[in-house]
Parts: sequence; C-alpha cells; structure tokens
Amino acid sequence: MIAARGKQIDAGELFAPAREAEELNYRGAFLHPPHGCRYTDADFDRVNAALFPNGTDGLEVYRWTTDWSDYFDDGHEWWGTLCLTVYDKSTGRFAVLLASATD
Repeated sequence: MIAARGKQIDAGELFAPAREAEELNYRGAFLHPPHGCRYTDADFDRVNAALFPNGTDGLEVYRWTTDWSDYFDDGHEWWGTLCLTVYDKSTGRFAVLLASATD
C-alpha cells in the first residue's frame, strides 16, 4: 500500500488563479471541470466565504499526493487530480477538497 505524502502550502496558493498549463489547482478544478460548468470567480469566492468565514489567516493547508487511492486513477489519465486538506484554526473546521475526472 502506498502512503499519502503531504506538503504544507501557503493559503495564498490555495486560492491562486486557475492554471491551464501547470498541475491542477483548487480554483482550476472548481471553475474548469472536464465537461464545463457555469461557475464564476464570484461563485468560487462565495463558496470559500462559507467554508472559511474568517479569511485565510488561520488556515493550515496541505497538498497531498494522489497515488494512494484508486479514486484518482481516472484523473491521472488526462484532466488531473487534486487532494487538499484545510484546517481553519479560527473555527476548528476541517475541509477535504478532492478532484479527479477524465473524459
């Protein structure tokens, strides 16, 4: 069995602009799924205001490898994968953000 490996990232990186040419990031997964969507940056901001109501100062964010579960197999084929954990120290809330899809 392969163990997940995590790397702490800055909260600013969590909310960075969508990147087309680089590895999948959170905003890109939200706004540009493989089969399209009508979500906007405003929708992304609204979701995150609900998830993290006190802003980014208290967030502890980790990006995890995605070779530890077959959930991510389809995403490894084409679109990409994403596994993030976010702990908000100010609210005691823990969120897991996952993405994996193919055509």
